[in-house]
Amino acid sequence: MVQHWPVITHWSRDTTAVAMETTQARFNARRPGALAAVGPARSLMKPARESDVTPTQIQLALCAQVRKAAQALSGRRAPADHAVHAARKSIKRARALLRLLRPALGRVSYRAEDVALRDVARTLSRVRDVAVMEASLKSVRGRAQRGPAHDRLARSLQGERLQARRAVLDYRKRAQLIGALRAAEQRIAANRMAPMEGLPIGSIRRLYRKGRKALGRAGAQPSAELLHEVRKHVKYLSLALEPFRGTKPTRRVWRAIEATGEIEDPLGRGHDLALLRARIEPMAKEPQDNDKRLLSSISKEQHKLNARALKRAQRFYARRAQRF
Repeated sequence: MVQHWPVITHWSRDTTAVAMETTQARFNARRPGALAAVGPARSLMKPARESDVTPTQIQLALCAQVRKAAQALSGRRAPADHAVHAARKSIKRARALLRLLRPALGRVSYRAEDVALRDVARTLSRVRDVAVMEASLKSVRGRAQRGPAHDRLARSLQGERLQARRAVLDYRKRAQLIGALRAAEQRIAANRMAPMEGLPIGSIRRLYRKGRKALGRAGAQPSAELLHEVRKHVKYLSLALEPFRGTKPTRRVWRAIEATGEIEDPLGRGHDLALLRARIEPMAKEPQDNDKRLLSSISKEQHKLNARALKRAQRFYARRAQRF
């Protein structure tokens, strides 16, 4: 018996839209004139001042990011690598916003939605990780550095990329991923959150505190895994600060946004190089001169990026969370 899968070429009006309109109506009743309709994710992420950021507004922005991720994966053909990357970025933004709503959602609801979004992101990461490694290999290679290990890895990555796209972006698999995102959006939109005090400043300070603790662990032993943990916390803090962007953000907000970007970018590039080095070393059991130069170049660049990021992170996380 042939099973017919749904065509995923558009975003139909379903129970999600009804739940979103109900949530928007509750929000408009309390805040007349604010966000009169559910618009694109970008417009939801830019209130004017810190005092304008409310739990309901963050809830709307969260749903918009989940919907945006599902739309990036839709279509009869498999999405391009940049579309997969866009979907993962939207899921990261959604998880960061979800962390702001953790006290209002409750522990059980928060955990369920975070796991659902995390699982989709992990599935998509197979495609993205191979693409990033290919880009990292191209960024460090030179004519004098192309040895046998480099060529073997380049050929291996090409095959892995095609295999990952077939496994992850198959039509049926994408239908499952989009279904999971739609279900998560429906549950989040329909959730009647508990009232909160100190939102979202308290939640942001919680993210800051976690990053500060991760930096303390990485400072004592700066391994690739611990540095990556610092990067994840910095990234979540950066994304959680997006609702504070606006035409007149406070000086504290702008400083924090700039600082997190200066930390997260070199840590991310350093982590990509660490993964690349881990793949090259087993292929260079008896490294030739070109392989040695390639590994040396990767190590030097990785050390430089990590040192720069740690210096900025130590300055950013110097104060305690209560004073952030």
